[in-house]
Amino acid sequence: VCGGGQTRLAMDPESAEYREEDGSILFSPYAQSDFMFVPTKFATEFIKAADLHLKNGVWIECAFSTTVDMTRRKSGATSYATRLCTDFTGHRGSEGAMNFCVNAAHEKGTPFGFIHPYKLTRGIEQWANFYDLMQ
Repeated sequence: VCGGGQTRLAMDPESAEYREEDGSILFSPYAQSDFMFVPTKFATEFIKAADLHLKNGVWIECAFSTTVDMTRRKSGATSYATRLCTDFTGHRGSEGAMNFCVNAAHEKGTPFGFIHPYKLTRGIEQWANFYDLMQ
């Protein structure tokens, strides 16, 4: 799935500035890639690295970690992965899934940094109440 675009990217002359000392490019593993916060001071470098992946047809799931690494290497940025609560079952996006996240956070004693998905279509008051519970 990832190989073709990553091979094209590795051979692309524009990727030269992201190469390791031995001339290689390290591709991070496939990652969940729905959300990311990029501070504006790193946005230009992030866009440049992301555009290189896009130009070579690398899927976001395959490009995500490497784009972050390229940005980090060029700009001195640091990255932080926050705890994500999500559900890939039939409960996805439901109150039941949110309750699972609430209970799991309380059991572990640490909040989730992000909950996905819970849509505003359920009503702003209900949405706000669930997110207040997560604090």
